[in-house]
Amino acid sequence: MAENTFREKYNAFIGGLELQNIRLMSINAKLREPEFPGSMKVDVKTKTDFSFQDENRLVTDVNAIFSFRDVSSRRIHAKIDITLRVEYRYEVPPDQDMLDIFRDTSLMVNVWPYLRFWGQIITQGFGWPSFLLPLFKSLSWVEKGVSSEKEGDEPVK
Repeated sequence: MAENTFREKYNAFIGGLELQNIRLMSINAKLREPEFPGSMKVDVKTKTDFSFQDENRLVTDVNAIFSFRDVSSRRIHAKIDITLRVEYRYEVPPDQDMLDIFRDTSLMVNVWPYLRFWGQIITQGFGWPSFLLPLFKSLSWVEKGVSSEKEGDEPVK
């Protein structure tokens, strides 16, 4: 029963959530090696900070660091550090468990195209090799024990 209650509250939070703005706050690029090897991998690490401002306004800073690694030596050849500010309005105030799931699911789905855009602008502008941003994957619902195998359950957005 608690699972359904949490699911209902989370769905109400998501249902009343509206994106207000996505803004680039900072971007930094650093080339560590003058030449890129033939085979590169891009690792992405993210960090998110939430703050509540005004009534019903959630502000989130999302920082992503792209590390361009040589596949064979694992040496980092370049890094791009991007911070985006994402502003939302909500009707149902979220608790910390909701924010944890939101951070790992909907928020990242919202910002992933912007991170990809700025990452590609930098690599192209500096003449670095193009790259493919890895898929965004989340296991939050499974990790929280909120996923359900019951037939007919509506997916959480």
